[in-house]
Order: sequence, then structure tokens, then C-alpha cells
Amino acid sequence: MKAKLIRYEITNSLKELGWDMSNFHVFFQATNKTVAKTPFIIGYDRFHNFFKENKPEIYNYLTKIRSSISGYGTKHSKVIKILLDENFDFETHLQSYLNEIDDDIIKAHYEHENRIIKPEDQAAVKKMFESFVQLIDEDFATSNIKMEQFTDALDQTIHELVFKYYPELFDKTEEHISAYRKELYYTTTGFVEKIDKIMNDAI
Repeated sequence: MKAKLIRYEITNSLKELGWDMSNFHVFFQATNKTVAKTPFIIGYDRFHNFFKENKPEIYNYLTKIRSSISGYGTKHSKVIKILLDENFDFETHLQSYLNEIDDDIIKAHYEHENRIIKPEDQAAVKKMFESFVQLIDEDFATSNIKMEQFTDALDQTIHELVFKYYPELFDKTEEHISAYRKELYYTTTGFVEKIDKIMNDAI
């Protein structure tokens, strides 16, 4: 059972939740089926990792883009902006992803769709979503964004100080550089974790 890509949308939860995580909402049409009314959701990380074995050159390209962006976290929005600016062919590569999906998954998607399009099920889904939204504090997204920005700024500040006072470190071997990066990571994330505990009175 082949699934043909009809259209796709790229979503991101940074604004709503403060998590820079993107998903592809893919609408496809399987053989002898109508176009699916509900999207098949593919997380960006899953999309990225799919190419590790299927198309290593694409995987390495995506990895290189993320590596070129400083800071912690996914940075999905920045990665996708670069890909869009470079005219990355999302349509072709999403179709490649769909081509590898098992028939059972495609069949299950249609079966699931047939269940949730019933009025009573749509109402239940809407109620669950509204309940979820009510649980999210209005400062939740802002807090997450601030924490990630703080982490990135702290990492950059420590790195700049190390470079200022110990520039010779960066002339050493790759083993030395790797050890430095490891310590920078643990120092940064460890301090951020402690600040988070203090701010939340978990001391």
C-alpha cells in the first residue's frame, strides 16, 4: 500500500510551550483510498534520523546544519529556516519517508481517522485539548524560553572567558578539545540545573 504525499505543514511549539520542537503534518493518499483528512505527524528528529541509514548524505547535511547553530536544545526553528532558505526539497524527502512506512501503519492511520471523525469522538478530542491547555500556566512558555536562552548565554560566556584567558587550549589536540567541550557541557548544564532548583525553592 503506497502513500502519496499530497501536502504538508510544518508546525512548531516554541510560541505555545517554549519548546523549539517542529513536526511535519503530512496529508497523504494511500492506494485505493481517499486523501486522509487527518495529518500523519512526523517529528523533525525522527525525520532527521530516518536518513542515517537510508540516505547518509542527507543525514550528514542535516547534522551539519544543526552543528553550525550554537547553543543547547533542538533549535528546530532555526534549522528549518536555514533549510527553507537553501530550498531544501522537503516534499521529495518526506515522500521518501512515506515510501518506507509499513502498510500496517498506513492502514492503522485510516482506521484511526475513521474513529475520530465521528462527532462524539471529535467532541471528546476537543475537550481533552481544552483541558490540556488549561493545565498550562501562562508563563510556562516564557519560562522555558528564558531557561534555554540563559543556558545558551552561560555556555557562550564561559567559552569566551576560556578563550580570553587560555587561548592556547584551542591549539592542543582534538582529545584536549573534546575534553574541554565535555567539561563545558557539564559545567553549564549543572549550573543551570542548580539555578532552576533554587528558583523553584527545591533547595
